[in-house]
Amino acid sequence: MRNLLGRLHARPPEDLAWIAAFWQVPVTGSPAGRDRHALVGPLFRAMTDPRAVRAVWDRLAPAERDLVRLLAGSGAGEAAPTLAELAARLAVDEAAARETAARLYRVGILAREGGDEPLPVGETPRLGLPRDLAGLFRAVEEDVELGDQSGAPLPALVGLLGDAEVEEAARIWGVPVVPGLREREEVVRRLLRQVGDPERVARVAADRRRDAALLWRRVRDEPGGAPV
Repeated sequence: MRNLLGRLHARPPEDLAWIAAFWQVPVTGSPAGRDRHALVGPLFRAMTDPRAVRAVWDRLAPAERDLVRLLAGSGAGEAAPTLAELAARLAVDEAAARETAARLYRVGILAREGGDEPLPVGETPRLGLPRDLAGLFRAVEEDVELGDQSGAPLPALVGLLGDAEVEEAARIWGVPVVPGLREREEVVRRLLRQVGDPERVARVAADRRRDAALLWRRVRDEPGGAPV
């Protein structure tokens, strides 16, 4: 399934306005006067932000979550399913599946294989998620399944991070990373040593953006260190 950026560029400005409203991305001007390219950039940034994807997941109706979960879990080599196949897998009638799919398409989550290109005569449309969104929704689902991790020790929490996240954390904490030359376990060990130094923690926290600094202080100052 094509990537999200290509999908957004294929949608007309009126569609992009609907998508922006759902993803809570502010836009200005009338639909007819909007530049598609000026809309696509902010939309793409919002729709590839894991926090925004998690917030959207929480707002989806149960039927929408079921459909997204099914499509996000499809293997890379699997053919995109038809509407009838989706209805069968979800054990719902085709009309209900069509209604759910239409809502998800309207807000930019669902895509049709081939985009807006005309279908060959007799061919049934196949549906899926843009690749970027599929990965993000899978990560959200995994996060939901993990449940409350507030009591887990720090090494266990770091173990939940992906390689790219570990490397980004290492960069922030001043741990040099040479991709391919330094194993993840060594990077994590050095990272945890840095996190164990109160003075180092204070310096790193002071360099964060204002919103991150506020969040850090709120969690740090909770009486008894209870989870917020």
